[in-house]
Amino acid sequence: MATPSVMLRFSYRNASAIDEHNKTFAQKGRVLWGLWLKSFENADETLRQLQNRNIDRIYIADTTSKATPSIYVCDVKRLVIRAEDVEEDLVPQYYQDRKAEVKIWFELASRIGAIDADKKLIELLGVPTIYFLDYDKAGNIINAAPQRLYEIKIDEKARWALLISDVHLGDDHAFRYPGEKSKTDSSAQRILSEVIREDLTDLDALGKIGCVIVAGDILTKGAWFTQHQAVGREVTGLELAQLFLEDLSEAVSVDRNHFLMVPGNHDIVRKATDADQVQEALLHYEHERGFRVLREEFSQVYKLSPLNYVVQISTGDRKLLVGMLNSAYLNEETKFSDYGYVGDDAEKVFELFERETSESVAKIVILHHHLLPVYEREVIATSGKIAVTLDAVRLLRRAQETGVSTIVHGHQHSTKRMIFSACSPEMSKKSRDEGRFVTIVAAGSSGAKRDRLPSDETNAYALVDLASKEPSVKIRRIFPDGRRGEDW
Repeated sequence: MATPSVMLRFSYRNASAIDEHNKTFAQKGRVLWGLWLKSFENADETLRQLQNRNIDRIYIADTTSKATPSIYVCDVKRLVIRAEDVEEDLVPQYYQDRKAEVKIWFELASRIGAIDADKKLIELLGVPTIYFLDYDKAGNIINAAPQRLYEIKIDEKARWALLISDVHLGDDHAFRYPGEKSKTDSSAQRILSEVIREDLTDLDALGKIGCVIVAGDILTKGAWFTQHQAVGREVTGLELAQLFLEDLSEAVSVDRNHFLMVPGNHDIVRKATDADQVQEALLHYEHERGFRVLREEFSQVYKLSPLNYVVQISTGDRKLLVGMLNSAYLNEETKFSDYGYVGDDAEKVFELFERETSESVAKIVILHHHLLPVYEREVIATSGKIAVTLDAVRLLRRAQETGVSTIVHGHQHSTKRMIFSACSPEMSKKSRDEGRFVTIVAAGSSGAKRDRLPSDETNAYALVDLASKEPSVKIRRIFPDGRRGEDW
């Protein structure tokens, strides 16, 4: 029996997809499985690779539960790629009305059966919808798991990581965009990169920045593909974000490959409010496209790479692990506004942290959403909705257990420093006895305009000290009119 050369991945909460396909197969002796590619996956390239392989048997992975995915196997008779060849009665009822959206079909020639999957197969699962499998001569899978750990080496004189958050390019941006100032512009408004560069110069930190961390909300309201007026012409939000990051890269002399990014709720806008709309978003992942394309085009990180990852920063004999968490993941419970949620995938980051046991290696976490209350009194929307991070307690527990010293976030445009430690039944006795503390820093907003800031706040950026064993975070207040910056 042939070894599958392809694995398809799906996640579908609204129907029992495997059972529905097997039901149709039992009735017809055949059934069509539709390949639902994400909006940022290349259908032409996928088809080319499929046509170059012998596709007579495939794996199908159900990742509706990311923590415990299920793997199935079945035989394939043929690929169907022409709409006129799609036989309607071979498509399960639950997506009959969506046939036109599917470009590639697999005509299955057997029942879909569950298997006890090779661990290597499960480890491959990530963002892509399709995986092309390769084997060694002994029949072992040799594909690499999705890259989660990146290494960057910075100059020994680089003492700081520059952290910005909540830039809010678009309607809510407080600063002037990069480019020549028009002759008719008499405002005192400055470019954000200029203000940061001047402040770094005052601190004698210019030339000592090893990397730039962007903690979400680069853009306002996910306007990646709408037009914005900037530099004397119309540009898309994606082009505007690239323009901003390129300008900042030049201003602080940091290569674009040393820009680390996580998305915020404005970068990945989750509009779903009921189960059907959630499932619709999960089919195509259109809500993640803009951020993923920006990360690929600017930082050269493959757009299908996980949004939860670890960066190992090495400078001289010092090493820092930075866990980057996507807190804008779409959760099926969506009756909150601007909620934070990382989900099961966060465990991949904490597992990498656990592997590093040296006490000399510092560990920090970056995400967009707050894990502890920041405002003196939480703001409730007129709709009754309230912002919250759904899995904050679990994230804080795992941070304690894995030796994280510092967590930095943005989101609520406030600056605050808090110390957290907890003891709970979910912790091991060892972790409870150690009683570790985690410093949590709310880094404010680097670019939001005045009416988007709390009354007692200004714009701010942060410097993470790479030279100390326990990285401290220095917050600097800055101003759109270029007034001299000041310590927070």
